[in-house]
Amino acid sequence: MKKLMIAGARSGCGKTTAVMGLTRFLREQGEKVQVYKTGPDYIDPMFHTVVSGRPCINLDPWFLEAGTPGRSLQEVFSAHAGDADFLLVEAAMGLCDGITGQETRGSALAVAQELKLPVLFLADGGDLDGAAQYLRALPEGVVKGIVINRPEAGRPEALAGIPVLGTLPEIRGGELKSRHLGLTIPEDPEEAVRTAVRVAKAFRRYTDTEAIGRIAGEKETYRIAVARDEAFSFLYEENLEILKETGGTPVFFSPLRDRELPSGVSGLWLPGGYPELYAEALSMNETMRSEIADAVRRGLPTVAECGGFMYLMEDLESFSGETFEMCGVIPGKAFRTPKLQRFGYITLTARQDTLLLSEGESMRAHEFHYWDAEYCGDAARAEKASGKGAWDCVAASRTLFAGYPHIYLAGCPKAAERLAEACRAWQRIHRQDSGKGER
Repeated sequence: MKKLMIAGARSGCGKTTAVMGLTRFLREQGEKVQVYKTGPDYIDPMFHTVVSGRPCINLDPWFLEAGTPGRSLQEVFSAHAGDADFLLVEAAMGLCDGITGQETRGSALAVAQELKLPVLFLADGGDLDGAAQYLRALPEGVVKGIVINRPEAGRPEALAGIPVLGTLPEIRGGELKSRHLGLTIPEDPEEAVRTAVRVAKAFRRYTDTEAIGRIAGEKETYRIAVARDEAFSFLYEENLEILKETGGTPVFFSPLRDRELPSGVSGLWLPGGYPELYAEALSMNETMRSEIADAVRRGLPTVAECGGFMYLMEDLESFSGETFEMCGVIPGKAFRTPKLQRFGYITLTARQDTLLLSEGESMRAHEFHYWDAEYCGDAARAEKASGKGAWDCVAASRTLFAGYPHIYLAGCPKAAERLAEACRAWQRIHRQDSGKGER
């Protein structure tokens, strides 16, 4: 399902007609469109209801603010999606306009950030310098593309580093009448539709509608190999669900029995479990150990928790006390101890940029293990939830996050997004390399 917000720097910049025109264009392409409007608006939704053929729904960031009783913004957004192919949101006022004196609280920007909506920005053709200045002040990555409304000169390729996807020239008969409370109520539905048709033609002729569709589209999909067998079975089901939400398809494999990683994967997850009970069998599967070691060294995005972390080490002491060779990606040996080590809830804070966290960012996790390691990593600092104890942990890079902590992605969506983006980047690079080889 595609989703997009159309926003501008102020009221009256043409957002309503743009949404009407894009809605009409999409319907002409056979797509079912559900339109929403942020804020306490009654009149604009009337136009959108006429053009879309479905009731336009208000997404009010004040009434639906997180922490208040009742339904959440996400619940209202999802509840009305139904069988729609495209969820289109018109921003109220300027993108950043919210509650006076409280930064962006109550703004369309707050809605876009909470619902993870890509924003198509409608720039005023008469003040492109002002539009560029406005865009530079926004959080990075929120606005994905720009359409210039009523351009007065040539079209630039980009504004503030954001691609310009087209223009909407002034259209005769494309204006909506206004009065003191905003637009005039649409007394003639057919006239509203005619306006939408005119603007739809402008979208088709003057904008890159395919690019608009791409930025609104579902996330680029990727495949991630997930170890699952007797040795690796400690994985929260919610982690798999979060991976799916980011576009990932978990592909299960067995380091005990399979000879190679699943084909076409762009990431690797080695969860916890009991590798110490199967150390000899894991060691004997030299083909798998070698392939995983090579993939991790080449930068395949990899998460390894507890047992998976031990599997990546040079050696692992088995339950019976014997030492067996493992993947050799992480230096040192994992060995048995007589008691639980560093048991309980922790907060991880990254000391450097890693696959899941940037320097200074934190996420919650927990540790629960009898085996310890000669090298536990130092890319993060763990602090017990009680505040009584802290230690270094996690061997990491921009493509690796490996350590004794067990992680829970639902508690840290930004970590999931970073993992997904790393997997997509790997996929794009290696798809290109594959194409070069074929030529």
